[in-house]
Amino acid sequence: NSALIVAAGVAAYHNEKFNSLAPFDDVVPLLTGLRDAGLRRGVITHGWTAKQAEKLVRLDLAPHFDPDAIFISSQIGIAKPNSKLYATAINDLGLEAGRVMYVGDSPEHDIAPPNELGMVTVWSSRAARRSLSGTGIVPAHTVADFTELATILRDQYEVPIPPIP
Repeated sequence: NSALIVAAGVAAYHNEKFNSLAPFDDVVPLLTGLRDAGLRRGVITHGWTAKQAEKLVRLDLAPHFDPDAIFISSQIGIAKPNSKLYATAINDLGLEAGRVMYVGDSPEHDIAPPNELGMVTVWSSRAARRSLSGTGIVPAHTVADFTELATILRDQYEVPIPPIP
């Protein structure tokens, strides 16, 4: 019965989510350090509202972001890579683009649009599916992990954030 095959696949997928989905070890310490430094923490994510919200909840990351700074593309009605999605977040939060840092792993979706607005961009190569090579897209910073990002924040932006172990 094909319905049982589909159900088995869905069940296996959900079991894997429960057993294996977790943030990288340096994510929560960075977000905690940013919070303790008095900085706003937000997320701009692309996808279906329920799925993206589920990821934030399942990873236990939602409490680490300012509730009014969570922007999900399908909820807003603007999809990545449209820079209007980023502009909406900046405007809704009353921020200046040049004082906002956006970290992402997709050159086309996470770096180019915020660059257009003058945001400080950080390309995280750790889980990136595509390289920056050949794209002509240049982030302000490139990091392999959030330990490196914490160092950049401390050394270049004078953010009082402790080193991440």
